[in-house]
Amino acid sequence: MFDSTDDNPYRSPALEVDEKSLPDDKPVGPSGTWRWRHYLIVQRREAVLPRACVRSNASGNLAECPVLAIATWGLWLVFLAYQVPAIGLLLVMGIVARMMACGYAWEIRVPMRRFTKMLCIVSELAIIGVLIAGNGLSAFGLYRGSYFVALLGFTLSLLAYAAFWASDRCYLRTHIIDPDYISIQRVHPEYLNRLPEFHDTANEQLFTLP
Repeated sequence: MFDSTDDNPYRSPALEVDEKSLPDDKPVGPSGTWRWRHYLIVQRREAVLPRACVRSNASGNLAECPVLAIATWGLWLVFLAYQVPAIGLLLVMGIVARMMACGYAWEIRVPMRRFTKMLCIVSELAIIGVLIAGNGLSAFGLYRGSYFVALLGFTLSLLAYAAFWASDRCYLRTHIIDPDYISIQRVHPEYLNRLPEFHDTANEQLFTLP
């Protein structure tokens, strides 16, 4: 007797399709990002930024550039740590790592032109070299009892910190609003126009930004 439930031996093998592997017809757009006045508001988790340079709004030759946002009080702590002779840089690296682990510092990646990113990297490497020289001079001056050399080293460290602070925010200035949001300044106006307006009246701290 013929069994209608039997598989047809002449039928092509069934192709199992994993729906998760199918491409999404809808393009991935920005999410977790908004504009508010001249600020770019970024959500800490799952933020997707438009694929364009945040400084020039150019859409070609892009690379992801890490940007560090530190709580305001943390900037002063880092400043004091930079002035410690000999070990200032190592101390700062430890403090920043601890702040990131505790949620007081975030690293986000924003799209930038490759030239802009390279300019930031080269300038910061040069500043770190000056900082190391300043820490070394301070330690040497204190060891030899030469207050002039120690003061010179301290001045170099101070200038290196100021330059590093400006370099890290040369193109972008970051500010932690609360545990969920950060704001970024010095973003191209046309880039901001790509984003929806931010509306969160419950977050009063947003409207006290400088």
